[in-house]
Amino acid sequence: MTSQPSMGALIGATTGTSLDTGISLKSVQPLNEYWEQVRQMYAPFESGQLSGSADVYLNEIPGGQYTNLMFQTRQLGLEGRWSQVKT
Repeated sequence: MTSQPSMGALIGATTGTSLDTGISLKSVQPLNEYWEQVRQMYAPFESGQLSGSADVYLNEIPGGQYTNLMFQTRQLGLEGRWSQVKT
């Protein structure tokens, strides 16, 4: 999970505006395909968190530490007690 928007999202959001990048979405498609393949290599290290969570604010845990704690909790077999672990 990342907090940075993809380049395609920025290009799409700014197309036709005063901030238009002049880059076509079609031209970045090969980059998207490349990074999708690269990301698959790192899948074993993913935290399993597929979307952002307000828990990082409620529990005052920085995002990177939050996902590390999530991974460690899973490794210890405590994922069923995640709500207790993070408080």
